[in-house]
Amino acid sequence: MSEEPYRHGSADKSCTNVRDVPNEVYQSLDSVGKDEKWWEAVELQKLILAHNKIELLKEDLRNLPQLTVLNVSHNKLSDLPAAIGECVV
Repeated sequence: MSEEPYRHGSADKSCTNVRDVPNEVYQSLDSVGKDEKWWEAVELQKLILAHNKIELLKEDLRNLPQLTVLNVSHNKLSDLPAAIGECVV
C-alpha cells in the first residue's frame, strides 16, 4: 500500500482481488515511517475497497477518525465492525 494514503488522504484498491485489508490501512499518522515526511502526511479520509473478496473489516477502523468515505460494496462481508461508528466526525 506504500505511502499513498498518507500523501493524498485516499486509497483506491478496488478490483484488486484482495482478501484482507492491509494492516497499514488501519494505522494513523502516528505510525508514519521514519523515512517519510510526516509534515506532508494527511489522515486517510477516503478508502475504496469495492469489488474484492474481503470477508472481514477489523475493529482497528477506530484508528481512522477522519475517514468519511468507505466503499466496501461487492465484497464477502457478512457484517461491519462496531468501530465503524467512530469514523464519522
